[in-house]
Amino acid sequence: MNSWKSRMLHHRQLVAGTSEFTFAKPAEFEFIAGQYVIVKLPELHYPDERGPARSFTLLSAPLEPELRIATRMTGSGFKQTLTEMRTEPIELYGPQGEFALRTPSNGKAIWIAGGIGITPFYSMLHDSMHQELLPQTTLIYSNRDFEHAAFHLEFTELAKHSSQWRYLPTFTDLSDDDSWPGERRLINAEFLQEIKADLVDADIYLCGPPAMVEAIKSDLSRLGISERRIFFESFLGY
Repeated sequence: MNSWKSRMLHHRQLVAGTSEFTFAKPAEFEFIAGQYVIVKLPELHYPDERGPARSFTLLSAPLEPELRIATRMTGSGFKQTLTEMRTEPIELYGPQGEFALRTPSNGKAIWIAGGIGITPFYSMLHDSMHQELLPQTTLIYSNRDFEHAAFHLEFTELAKHSSQWRYLPTFTDLSDDDSWPGERRLINAEFLQEIKADLVDADIYLCGPPAMVEAIKSDLSRLGISERRIFFESFLGY
C-alpha cells in the first residue's frame, strides 16, 4: 500500500453533523473517483480505542488540486483531534477500493445513497461530468431532514439544467406539518417496487450504512435484479 505525506489545509461544516476536511494533494497521487484513503494523524489529543487512523472516501474528483473528505462528526477522539488540526502533517495510505463508476456514458445508472454514503457519488458525479461521460443517472438520496443532507441544493439545481441527471431525495424524519412535497419513505421493498421499471435496465450502485446496503440488496434480489448489475460499498463506522 502506498503511503504519502500530506497536511491539513482547512475544514468547514457542510451540514448539521457533517464536516469537510481538505488536505494537500501529494505530487503524483492519482486515484479513481469512488476510492478511499486511510488518514493517519501524528498523535491523538483525546482517547480513542480505534487509534489514530480512519478510512475515508475521497469527496474530491481526481482532477481537483486538493484532496477532500467529508464525515459525520461523532465526537470520537480521532475526529475531535482532526477538527483541532491546522497545518500539521498527516499520513495518507492508498488509494484503495473498487467502488467506481462502470456504466458507460450511453448507459443508465441508479445511485442509492444513505447519509454520508453520498461521498463516492459526489466524486463520481464531478469526475464524469468533467470528462463528459455521465450516464443517464438517477440519484436516490435518503436523509433524516434537510439540515443533514449534504449537497442537496447542488443536486437539486443540477437536475434543472442537466438532462442526464435526475434527483430523487427522501427525508425520513420530517415533522407532519413540514411542507416538503416529495418522498419521506425509507428506501425499502415498496419504494423499489414502484420504480422497478427504472431498475431492470440500469446499473445500480449502493452506498451507506451496512444494514441499509444489505436490506436494499435483498430487496433488489427479490425484484429479480441481477447481482451482476449491483455494485455496493458499506461504511462500517463514522
